[in-house]
Amino acid sequence: MAVLGCCKSVYGPLLLVLLSCFCTCHAATVATGYFQIKALKGLTLEERLEKTNSALVDYLSGAHGNRSVPSVVVFPEFAIGPDSYLSKSGLLPYCLPTAMLQDPKSQGSDLLASFRETAKQFDVVVLLNLCEQADDILYNTDVIIAGDGLTEALYRKTHPFYINVFSSPTTTEHVVVNVPRLGPKIGVFTCFDIAFKEPAVTLRGEGIDTFLYPSALAVFGPVSQSIVELWTHAHNATLVSASYGSTATGCFRHGKHIDGITMSTVIEGLDFIETDI
Repeated sequence: MAVLGCCKSVYGPLLLVLLSCFCTCHAATVATGYFQIKALKGLTLEERLEKTNSALVDYLSGAHGNRSVPSVVVFPEFAIGPDSYLSKSGLLPYCLPTAMLQDPKSQGSDLLASFRETAKQFDVVVLLNLCEQADDILYNTDVIIAGDGLTEALYRKTHPFYINVFSSPTTTEHVVVNVPRLGPKIGVFTCFDIAFKEPAVTLRGEGIDTFLYPSALAVFGPVSQSIVELWTHAHNATLVSASYGSTATGCFRHGKHIDGITMSTVIEGLDFIETDI
């Protein structure tokens, strides 16, 4: 939800994290969920999607208690991908065609239908990082599903880490989405993009100061948090950051990160952290 893109296979039981951040211009509540790799390891794409959405529904159902439903849920980079990204052949079974991501009705079936129903039921924006297949080209793509259940936008990662399997878009995509209660113009970029001007710094120059940021920063360990903090400080910005591990996950604003408290779900290995800021 960031400067890795590489190391799930070598780091063993890393944590998959999804993040939800709901805020106004002056206040926000952040919830981060820890998805342990062992909870998803060895599962097919369909099984991963089903299990992850079940955890999401359980979390959002609980949000009806004494707190508000989040305005946005951001999943980390590679949260629903395979156990390894070292080969294109190994990745293909986990890819979705462009048409299904954009207009599922044109496909006759939609593997993201459960997430669309969840987004609509709870009126929440959901960002999923997935493998997009456009003919024989694969993209590392963020799919932003609006509160009506429809795809609001796709963002293809400008600077893929796994260049042996993922392609860069032919032109840089400067994606801005509307997230109710968070802001009408929220930027999107992914993981390794943080090391480059495009697209985030260009968007920041256009006045966009809040970004949805799925990543896989765990390869850097404790340094991963410093990367996010330094970027938000340097650009006077806010990142709604979802990554593999707590150190790079949460709402980072102007160089600061605020910790939260852990909450469990009914699904073993899928827990959440909430923070008021």
